[in-house]
Amino acid sequence: MKTRQSVVFLLFSILLILVYPAKSFATTSLVGTGDWDKVGQEDISLKKYRNVYTKNYSSNGGNFKICISGLQRDNAFAVMAYEYDPAADDKRIATFIVNSSSCYSFSTSKYIDGNNRKAEVYFKINSPNYEQNIIAKFYD
Repeated sequence: MKTRQSVVFLLFSILLILVYPAKSFATTSLVGTGDWDKVGQEDISLKKYRNVYTKNYSSNGGNFKICISGLQRDNAFAVMAYEYDPAADDKRIATFIVNSSSCYSFSTSKYIDGNNRKAEVYFKINSPNYEQNIIAKFYD
């Protein structure tokens, strides 16, 4: 009789877990799946002797990627990624020399801070060799 009660209790427990899963068993995350999530895009007009700054983009940590397209042949410029921090000085995360349409990625894991537990990333694009328009796409 005691064995039958144990089996019934076990089956009832399993049924409860399946019908009412605990939050610790639920895995419905929209980020961190290993795929890139597009978080923004900007059309940027590059001018000689003038630096350009992008908007801030939130990163959940891990890697962040910027893809630049529309670059004219023989044009080149430096792109610096920064972590925006209103409580302290902004921190430079990475620097890239861009001389072709391509993507660049870097880790933001060390720069997560604040109440939202995210890294806020923006880019400074140095003055190019030639004036032109480019497209920058941002991925987390």
